[in-house]
Amino acid sequence: MSKRRTVLIVFITGLIFLISVWLFSPLGLDKSDIIPDGAGRSTGKSIASPSSGAVPKPVLTERALSSSRVSIPLPSKSAIYQEYERAPSLRAFFSKYAVDSAPPEAKYLAAKVAIDDCRRVSFGSKGYRDNMESRLKEGSATKVVQQAAIARVEQKCGGDWTDMPPSKERAYELMRSASQSGNTAAMAYLLADTVQTASGAELADKVGQFLASNDLSTIEQAMRAILSVGQRTGQIPLTDGEVANPNVFADAWLLAMCDIGKDCGPDSIEVVAACAAGFCGVSSLEDYVRLHSRTPNDFVEIMKLRVMITAGLVAGNKGKLGWNVFSKIKG
Repeated sequence: MSKRRTVLIVFITGLIFLISVWLFSPLGLDKSDIIPDGAGRSTGKSIASPSSGAVPKPVLTERALSSSRVSIPLPSKSAIYQEYERAPSLRAFFSKYAVDSAPPEAKYLAAKVAIDDCRRVSFGSKGYRDNMESRLKEGSATKVVQQAAIARVEQKCGGDWTDMPPSKERAYELMRSASQSGNTAAMAYLLADTVQTASGAELADKVGQFLASNDLSTIEQAMRAILSVGQRTGQIPLTDGEVANPNVFADAWLLAMCDIGKDCGPDSIEVVAACAAGFCGVSSLEDYVRLHSRTPNDFVEIMKLRVMITAGLVAGNKGKLGWNVFSKIKG
């Protein structure tokens, strides 16, 4: 009887110890939720203190981060933005709003369609299908899926634009017109093109105002200015003396936009175009980044930064959004 009692006491004591370790460890995580920062990485710098010889910090995995996501109020979406988002043909959307009488936001979105969303088709559309199909691999299991994606891109972007080619000059003319009419998204878009000449103080002031807006397009384009400067300086300083690799930070920003309302699902132009280019088998932009864009360890850092960025948007903490990068510009 005494042996059974002793075994029972040992078992209960061990159980209490394990529970206490779980409860008082950060976030109650086990070792499978943490991987050493820098392990097995093939691209970019990790998020770490810039001081040399520092012990690598642990980075939370995607499973751990999923429980720490913040709930944020979604930026507003105007009727025109919703029309753009749901348009079965972006070429038709461009045709409708690429006119002088269009509202400023519509001009901005029409310009974005030609410059960004459908650039591979709208500029030089004649060879789009030939170019994409040249990448098809005979016997590949994804060949049929990729061919379907090519067709969807052509449908979404309107196929051949040769009967009404939107020159780059016309597209930027629309963007400038929208900016001059007070559209903040167009202002932010064009601001990103001035990072080579504008002063850090000027960029910081304007981007700070754009980030404080409750407009999805404006916040998205403010990101371009931050990333442009980050590419120029080679790193993006964050809070607490940490820095982020611009390429990793760019993916995190992109996924943060998904969190605040950007369409990043299977029908989004980014996901469909990725499959057309050969990156199939994904149902969202996050899947694409996870499976095709980065190594597993880089994806962990991307997800950590994504949480930080969304939290920064909620709290209005510009330091968490990479805004401090402007301090690296002289002048």
